[in-house]
Amino acid sequence: MKNKLIHLLMAGTLACGAPYALHARTEMADAGPGNPSVEKQLTGSAPTVVTDTRYARGATMAFGRSTITGVPLEQLKEHGFCWSTKPGPTIRDSHTTEFIDNNGCIYVMRDLTPSTVYYARAYAMTDDNAVAYGDDIKIITIPKGTITWKYDNTGDEATNKRITSAIVSAVDYWNNLTSIQGVTVTVRYNPGTPTADCSYGGWMRVGPNASYQRTGTILHEMGHAIGVGQHGMWWSPSLRKNGDRGDWLGERANAVLRFWDNDPDAVMTGDKMHMWPYGINGAHEDNGTEALYIANSLITQGLGEDGLPPSGGSATPAYVFEQDDRAKYYILSESETDGPGSSYLVDDENSTAIGREKMTATEALANDAAAWHITFDPTTCYYRFQNVGTGRFITYDASGNTFLTTDGETPSPAESFQLMRGRTDVTIGEGENAVAARGYWILHPEKKTHPHCMVAGADGQTATDDFKLKDEEAGQRWLFLNAEQMQAAGNNATAQR
Repeated sequence: MKNKLIHLLMAGTLACGAPYALHARTEMADAGPGNPSVEKQLTGSAPTVVTDTRYARGATMAFGRSTITGVPLEQLKEHGFCWSTKPGPTIRDSHTTEFIDNNGCIYVMRDLTPSTVYYARAYAMTDDNAVAYGDDIKIITIPKGTITWKYDNTGDEATNKRITSAIVSAVDYWNNLTSIQGVTVTVRYNPGTPTADCSYGGWMRVGPNASYQRTGTILHEMGHAIGVGQHGMWWSPSLRKNGDRGDWLGERANAVLRFWDNDPDAVMTGDKMHMWPYGINGAHEDNGTEALYIANSLITQGLGEDGLPPSGGSATPAYVFEQDDRAKYYILSESETDGPGSSYLVDDENSTAIGREKMTATEALANDAAAWHITFDPTTCYYRFQNVGTGRFITYDASGNTFLTTDGETPSPAESFQLMRGRTDVTIGEGENAVAARGYWILHPEKKTHPHCMVAGADGQTATDDFKLKDEEAGQRWLFLNAEQMQAAGNNATAQR
């Protein structure tokens, strides 16, 4: 083996060293008759490996963390991540030892296929070839971005070369790490621009200062192109603690930051025009590292998933409810006035209307008309809801602006819905049996800030309303409980916040 690079912090525990260092990847040969080193019997005591459940993903890259203990560190030959499209990946599948040092190791998984479900886990190997693995995590890569660019080439040769190189690099990062569609970055060289600027939509000017003709500047200005400091949602009290400045309230961007910095309390913040950290707000913040550019790109994707519309209209669809295709889910309104935990979404085979029926958890578990399969399409990042009892799908009737159920073995686009996750936990049940759940908006995909969503209507019915990204809109959100959660909450399933 070559490139056996590790950083040691204390005896018995693996950690990484200085921040932002990027280390080379080690490739191990696949198992087979011609590779006896891999076929060698594994011996000795294996370390204990824990795969961090936090991760970050783009279209062609994903990132993971781990904790490794239990074996003297001098015995470690190799540590990294392995992945496959099937559960239980091993080092005989795709794997990497490449990592970025940033408050611990961030393992870098490259060359992934966009819109694909992967199973990944951490591993460690000792000098005597004992290998230990952590548990699997499911990572679904996002669709690849389709950002395009233009540059007017009106500077001198050196200027044009620097600016072109910076644009190519920045767009490449975002196309591989975000799912932004339909944006064209149109760049002009303008000698009268001191640094650089950009409008929402992508009209950008870059000035003669060479320190701003770099990848970091283009990434920063592209942030304005997708709404940072330019779109009303950037200042929305639903997403900013103090309205037009202060902490970012969206969970998706903050989750990326907390993973990247390995800090559970980290929060994105900013002012009317800028964000911190990783906003690259000036040449002084551009250290030229891939770690900085990756973090900026991943956080940008998170901003879109939180509600900042990157190309006009709606938020970025994403895998926000981590479902199991095989599980049955029971759908309840989050509204306190409607009595969450007692009124279940049901499909009546004699009607296309979607009703809500009051029943106990025991009754719901015995009634497949109250059970739903929730599936996710990685290509569109939309969800589908199929009733277990009737086999029918929830659909959206555009002519009547209503949510109904429909027959059909092959769902049409009308049966695809975007989910937006609420920010407040709801407690279902009481005492030791209480279950924490999170509500979701079920949105009809539309290119507008307030698309139609399914809400709890009067008299046990459902209705349609304009989506409002507000914590107090509990009547617009739905809870998805699996059978285990239903059994835990039992028949005392009342909701508390």
